[in-house]
Amino acid sequence: MRARVVVMSVATALLWSASTASAQAPLPFAQAYDAMLPAPPGALGNGLLGYVNPAVLSYVHGPELRLVFVRREGALHQWGLFTAAPHLGFGMVEDRSLDKDVRSYHAAVAAGGGGLSFGAGYGWSQTGGGQLWYGGLLARPVRFVSLGLAGWHAPHQDRQEVSCEVGLRPLGTDVLTLFADGSVRGRQRVADGRWCVGGALQPVTGIYVVGRYFRDGAFTVGLSLSLGKASFAVQRRSPKDTGPDDLAYTVRVGKATPNFVDSHLLRGKCWLPMELKGAVVYQRRRLMDVAGHKLSDLLFTLQDAAEDPRVAVVAVNLSGVDVTAQLAWELRRQLAEVRRSGKKVIAYIDRGDMTEYHLASVADWVVMDREGMLTLLGYVTGRTFLKGTLDKLGIGYEEWRYFKYKSGAEVLSREQMSEADREQRLAWLQDQYAIVRDEVAASRGFSPAYFDSLINNAGVFLPEQAMRAHLVDTIGRWKDVDQLLVSVAGGKKKKLAPAELANRQYPPAEWGSRPQVAVVYAIGECDMEQGINARKLEKDLLRIAERRRVKAVVVRVDSPGGDALASDLVAEAMKKCRAKKPVIVSQGSVAGSGGYWLSMYGDAIVSTPATITGSIGVIGGWLWNKGLGERLGMSSDHVQVGEHADLGFGITLPLLGVEIPDRKPTLQEQERLEVLIRTLYRDFVNKVAEGRRIQPDAVEEIAQGRIWSGAAAKSRGLVDELGGLQDALQLARQRAQLPAGARIEVVELPRPGLINPEVLMPKVAPLGTRDILPPQELRYLRLIARFPGQPLPVLPPDLHLVR
Repeated sequence: MRARVVVMSVATALLWSASTASAQAPLPFAQAYDAMLPAPPGALGNGLLGYVNPAVLSYVHGPELRLVFVRREGALHQWGLFTAAPHLGFGMVEDRSLDKDVRSYHAAVAAGGGGLSFGAGYGWSQTGGGQLWYGGLLARPVRFVSLGLAGWHAPHQDRQEVSCEVGLRPLGTDVLTLFADGSVRGRQRVADGRWCVGGALQPVTGIYVVGRYFRDGAFTVGLSLSLGKASFAVQRRSPKDTGPDDLAYTVRVGKATPNFVDSHLLRGKCWLPMELKGAVVYQRRRLMDVAGHKLSDLLFTLQDAAEDPRVAVVAVNLSGVDVTAQLAWELRRQLAEVRRSGKKVIAYIDRGDMTEYHLASVADWVVMDREGMLTLLGYVTGRTFLKGTLDKLGIGYEEWRYFKYKSGAEVLSREQMSEADREQRLAWLQDQYAIVRDEVAASRGFSPAYFDSLINNAGVFLPEQAMRAHLVDTIGRWKDVDQLLVSVAGGKKKKLAPAELANRQYPPAEWGSRPQVAVVYAIGECDMEQGINARKLEKDLLRIAERRRVKAVVVRVDSPGGDALASDLVAEAMKKCRAKKPVIVSQGSVAGSGGYWLSMYGDAIVSTPATITGSIGVIGGWLWNKGLGERLGMSSDHVQVGEHADLGFGITLPLLGVEIPDRKPTLQEQERLEVLIRTLYRDFVNKVAEGRRIQPDAVEEIAQGRIWSGAAAKSRGLVDELGGLQDALQLARQRAQLPAGARIEVVELPRPGLINPEVLMPKVAPLGTRDILPPQELRYLRLIARFPGQPLPVLPPDLHLVR
């Protein structure tokens, strides 16, 4: 709609410009617009939208229209219509002070932004006889200073003008702006040019008082009022002598700006609904992505809501949310920050388990659907063991396990958990349960022992039962949540969309480019081409290391490990990046084995309390054809040069798409492979010791493949702080010594692809491997077959699947 307004305005102006006039008059230059401008173009409010200095168009944040009238002695003396969109501007001005009215038109473009912008424009009159070329630049090296330069040239009239300006913001924001500007024409001496100084004060948000004093003794005084998407301003220009004053009126319509209505009249009068249906993911494709919500988007939305003075209540709909326990903890932590800012939080839940209820329990008011159910049974994790399946298929497997807790291959070699694996899994589950129990009890106001009794003596709760157990506060539907605002927040509230939050819709209040902090995602299996995509991730990290504007890096790790080469390639790139700027690791749901390898070189590691981390160790094993080929009617044959060349050669399994060796390694060959496994383990331990700045013997005590919760890892020196992505970003700011009040720009890498290929796949797949084996075990089986006998820093395939 706004774009159409701009287009129609430009079209109308162009048609108007085609009308004829009886005589040619010289085009006015920059000095002619002093009555319209309360301040230099780059110092306050983007001036006349590129009409005087086109470089300001880079700082226009949306379609905008301005109408200015200047009256002198009760008559219309000058008027202008100015339209703009980011980097584009068009305007027209009619000057009635000459013998004949002169109507001039300017079209301009700009490029750049942030710290430096430049633009160019062309002007003409309605007679077609006058032409004007002009250009300009704005430099904003820091948030305290703005420097502008513009030059005008009319070739047919042999007239030139150069103007310059400087703006100062002592406080770093637009509360107080001091400025000076001047211009000279042709061969005019600098001392004889037009010069002025002034300032703008914003005593109340959206209200500016502006004053300018000119070298010739003239002065202007103005007042501007922003109401959001519309602004109004009035300015009086008084000459030094007894000549008539100019009175200018300005109306602006466009993207919302900070204003008195939002900051004062609507303070505490709005609520923000957030629908969380779908999966919480790290990145989404740019087009046609069916994924639910980006974690960073949700976290930043909650942060913006906490800072917006209009928001009194944040209501989250947890129906259909798909989120891991660790990511739910991060969202819960951010909701707690919303409460600490003085806002209320409402959570709606219908069918909830331990994770969803843990997330909901942080709210001031928990609403449960009248047909809903809470299933709070505790936590369980287990495995599907495939040894018997492999035996029946005729596939042999040997587990080469030399480290007590490195249990990744048990699914192929055993029929039940080893005692070591049982020990580490139970310890992690107990930590996870304790986190949820203590946080739920604190939020709901009952004791941890009472929570234990609910879990062990009931477990499943219908709405009325959940009310009696003090797990929820009321029963209702999501569509009725706005009615609860009367009791929760003291009255009806205006609904806000996330895009309408102040930090999102208002243009930046600071000059210059915001310092950047890069968030780099290392997500999925450690692989050279898939998962973390180590080849590309290495390049991204090395490029970021050279970007001067990027002041710090946060690497978000959510990986169960895999290929040691892929892990080390990325870890070394992080090490090189760390030599030039702070690198903070933020661990997500899983960051163990190869995932911890990715983490160990960070300046600091931030983990959620329940993150699965550690597992410093490697595992190896060997699959071979133990009769499968004969049962399937398959056989293989080969020729070889080299005594061990056939090691790993065999048949390729249908459906699974993996090659199964025909034979086991000889004793001699197995001994050599054992040396590889033990050597890589020692290398892993030494690298952790180097990255964490502790002795290798100290690492050995907590290694042997043992997994730890984030909380347990912190007490053992594997993790520095407990927190989420927002905490890692805050720590990155501190390590980069960025000003506490300065806003940053978050840059996310790798850049997601254009289209998610899953969108193009059929909804019903033909019978295939996923119908034969669970997908986690299938991926692991392929990994073992892909790297036969090689040491692998990888977690068990099912470990993060907790119910």
